[in-house]
Amino acid sequence: MGRSAIIIGKGPSILRTTSEYVSSFDDAIIVNRPVWDGYENHIPRKADIQYRNNSTEDFSEEEMIELGLRKVVSIAQVDEQLSEQAHHGIIEVEYPPFQRGPNNSITLNYKDISFSPSGGVLAFHHIVESGEYDKISVVGLDLLMVGKRAYYFEPEEMQANIKYLLHNGTYNREGFLRTEKSFHSEEYAITYMAGVIGEKSDILFDITTDNEKLIDLVKDFSNITVL
Repeated sequence: MGRSAIIIGKGPSILRTTSEYVSSFDDAIIVNRPVWDGYENHIPRKADIQYRNNSTEDFSEEEMIELGLRKVVSIAQVDEQLSEQAHHGIIEVEYPPFQRGPNNSITLNYKDISFSPSGGVLAFHHIVESGEYDKISVVGLDLLMVGKRAYYFEPEEMQANIKYLLHNGTYNREGFLRTEKSFHSEEYAITYMAGVIGEKSDILFDITTDNEKLIDLVKDFSNITVL
């Protein structure tokens, strides 16, 4: 029996999962820094692997130990090193050989498309391609839909360094709705994720997402359970 992993995003569909379900997987994988306070019924304070860049709020050494964090995977720009505070020298750091895009950003190439993936999609890509898991669950990857709620938490609970997104008009504070398209193309992310899930018939997938376009493309695959 192979290993199982759950990738935890920040979309509103997080509120449809439970801590018991998350804890049933061998590896809990977080993208940047979740908000746990008040949401412990949905996501336990457990993280085996973190995908992050240098703008992510750092964990203290004590927090890393409390979470059980054993590895940090860089999704910073290509060739950029993570700061010492990202790992405190106490856990493994991985720099995957991601494809270089404009201005050293990371790009994903899939068939005839090329796009800048969100951190969650990049984590999905890296975990799927690792070959380490025969069951992968994705929760809270709602793919930044325009006109839909952005995150499972409230605006005042946002990480401090991204609160500018409220002020520049990306999100409206009333209802925390996304007001404009993300440069992390929703359309290409859907095409990529659906294509990969269909191709990786040896992996069992669970998916909890509010993105109905993605659900429509994958719901009939024999290797997926839509929760």
